[in-house]
Amino acid sequence: MLTATAALVAGGIVSSGEAQAVTCYDGATPFTKLDHERNFPPDNRAWITATSRCSDLNIKVTNSGAYVKWCWQTGYAQWDCADTWKWAPKNTWKVLATNVKDGTNMKIQFKDIDGVYKGYLAK
Repeated sequence: MLTATAALVAGGIVSSGEAQAVTCYDGATPFTKLDHERNFPPDNRAWITATSRCSDLNIKVTNSGAYVKWCWQTGYAQWDCADTWKWAPKNTWKVLATNVKDGTNMKIQFKDIDGVYKGYLAK
């Protein structure tokens, strides 16, 4: 995939930013936020870890739009979260955070705790 993407960029078919997004989204992992839970993952023993695949944290909610924000680990079982909620429209990639350091432990917080949300994370 990387070779094909590089060839497309070199040939001018897509921009390097689009190519980076394609590579990032190709590595997306599925998530399910459970009913009556505020965060994904839901407890203090689990988190999402930023990788070198993407420089940003991206979310795509596939069953409904949702207000979300990202939270990051500041210490053992301690988290800080973004100040504002971002609207993630159904079936659309939304950037929650940019220039996230590789290895950063994160969670996604949902404004609506009721209901199940499903989709993909690219990190």
